[in-house]
Amino acid sequence: MSLAIFLLSLVAISRLIELGTDTASRANYQTECLRLAQSKLNELVAGKTALDSQDSASFADDTDYNGTDVAGYFYSIKCDTDSDFESGLWDVQVTVYRELPGGDRVSVTLGHMIFDPKSRGTNAASTSTPASGGGQ
Repeated sequence: MSLAIFLLSLVAISRLIELGTDTASRANYQTECLRLAQSKLNELVAGKTALDSQDSASFADDTDYNGTDVAGYFYSIKCDTDSDFESGLWDVQVTVYRELPGGDRVSVTLGHMIFDPKSRGTNAASTSTPASGGGQ
């Protein structure tokens, strides 16, 4: 009888370990989605990526700057201007997702109001030189 109870408890414990592993993997994927969404949003703020809506694009390279494999991650960008606001102000939403086995999906969506980088001023030094005042 004790052997039967022990074997049933082993089956239950193995199932709990499997559930814990799946939950940890899902949390890891969601954290990676958040990091990639923040990175893509920063590219939009900096002007590296144009403020254009995109549907379901994959990341261009298979690894990011710290060597993490991002081949299974996709993103979409939704950019809208609001006529109630000053021109050049965009409402941007970035969604990063990963398809999981079994048809499930992990995704993160970040939204931000962005002033169009092309409309901003520049801090570049002026190329003109002051006029020199004749000789002494």
